[in-house]
Amino acid sequence: ALEDLGIKRILTLGPDYKTIENVSDEKEVVLLVDLDKEGKSIYHRIKKGLIEHGVRVNDKLRKYLFKNTKLRQIEGFGSYLRKNGEMVQIC
Repeated sequence: ALEDLGIKRILTLGPDYKTIENVSDEKEVVLLVDLDKEGKSIYHRIKKGLIEHGVRVNDKLRKYLFKNTKLRQIEGFGSYLRKNGEMVQIC
């Protein structure tokens, strides 16, 4: 879904969360995980690890999705935007 939106730098997390170490050189990341109960738990664990490595987590898109949509699975994000004609500024 993110590639369909033209986002080119996408990292997929594995079950061991080694990605935290892989992005520790970044200044800021947008962390997208599902917005359901399990996704919230994963989000908070990963965010904590990123912050501990000095990486800022930009929450603007996540907060927008919670507040303004019923979307709970990130896989549906691209089709949601196309259907609703919305573009969200996350920077």
